[in-house]
Amino acid sequence: MAKTGVVYLSLHPSEGRNMTAPLPALRPNTATEEGRELGRQMARLCDTELSGKRDDRCATCAFRSGDHVANGSPETLMTALKCAMEGEVFWCHEHDRACAGWAAFRFPKDKLVKAPWDYVSGTDEPTAQDKS
Repeated sequence: MAKTGVVYLSLHPSEGRNMTAPLPALRPNTATEEGRELGRQMARLCDTELSGKRDDRCATCAFRSGDHVANGSPETLMTALKCAMEGEVFWCHEHDRACAGWAAFRFPKDKLVKAPWDYVSGTDEPTAQDKS
């Protein structure tokens, strides 16, 4: 991961992209004051759901309260929330699996709703400099 602490989101799979085409300009995914508040509330709801149950969330899970980017980035959190509402899998950024926080937070299949916003786009893989 980037030494700078900047995280970049990948495009949602449904957006598709010609893999031979040039990548779009990258923009950093950063935490904001509003993102931190949203992150605190999503973590609180997830904590309540997991109370007394096994908690497999990563230390930097978007659904775990903390000062890490994933729990303070509006782009990450709105994507995670949209996935939870619509029943789309939100993938863990540390392991090749569905996010454990998303699994606890997601809506039951009979309660799924369409979120009134699009998936985040315009962000992609970190640059070579960020990977060093």
